[in-house]
Amino acid sequence: MILVNTIGIVTVLLTLLSTSVADSTYVVSKAKGLGRRFDGIGGLSAGASTRLLADYSTIWYNQIMDYLFLPGFGASLQILKVEIGGDVQSTDGTEPSHMHSIDDDNYERGYEWTLMVEAKRRNPNITLYGLSWGFPGWVGEGTKLPWTNSTVLYTMKWILGAKKYYNLDIDYIGIWNERSWNKAYTLALNAAITAAGLKTNIVGHDSDSGWNVCDDLSRDPQWAAAVDVIGAHYPSAKIEPICATLNKVQWASEDMLVTWNHGATCWARELNQNYVRANLTASIAWALINSFYDRLIYAGTGILRAVEPWSGFYEIGQVLWV
Repeated sequence: MILVNTIGIVTVLLTLLSTSVADSTYVVSKAKGLGRRFDGIGGLSAGASTRLLADYSTIWYNQIMDYLFLPGFGASLQILKVEIGGDVQSTDGTEPSHMHSIDDDNYERGYEWTLMVEAKRRNPNITLYGLSWGFPGWVGEGTKLPWTNSTVLYTMKWILGAKKYYNLDIDYIGIWNERSWNKAYTLALNAAITAAGLKTNIVGHDSDSGWNVCDDLSRDPQWAAAVDVIGAHYPSAKIEPICATLNKVQWASEDMLVTWNHGATCWARELNQNYVRANLTASIAWALINSFYDRLIYAGTGILRAVEPWSGFYEIGQVLWV
């Protein structure tokens, strides 16, 4: 029989452990500078992708919102980006405008207002971001493009309406989803924001054509000065040298496109590659929630699934926990 001196062994182990911990104390130092900032992970409600959620009864609606926005629970999203409804078919349906015409202001239309209010109630520090997919025809002032003073007025009224009627501060505003953009309009919008005493930042320009926006800004310092964040959709996971020269924050301002219960590992990879490899400080998932009918395009896309308001049924999948 082998007798073991248990007390002696424990004493030795504790001594080694205490020595090891003392010798490996990790010291945080800013001597060599700080890493890039982190602006957050977000969700995008646009293209009528959140339409059915609005019809859920309060008890189920609140549960779903907790899963999406409550800090330390579920997805714990830090950014909410919403479509500024424009009375146009924007992907899986139409979202109503706050101004059908120049003399028709209404800040109760649609469901994005309530979504922002409820997200803010759960996380007072959440970042709010608005972007137009389309515009009512009147803003073009007889043209087919929205680069007019009427569009500046239209966008500013949405920002100011959010504050006046819902006490919401819009932190970021985009130009036009996955379409062209315009220097004169960007400068005019920036001037209007400044004149109103707002702190809203401009994102340029939510393009789905890579980082071409950086080419425009690198050639025009005045244009670049009006833009606070460079945003691209579904970007490649690499640093773009020309963007790096602008010394501006870069975001994946729309990303993901995986279904609520499949592709969790893909989304995790995107989040890591965007920040670690491409220096993108925010990633925003479309869709925030799969809450539109199954036969529509991109059915299943979202962080969770809620397509049965009549029963209150909703589903939590793998993607939410990433």
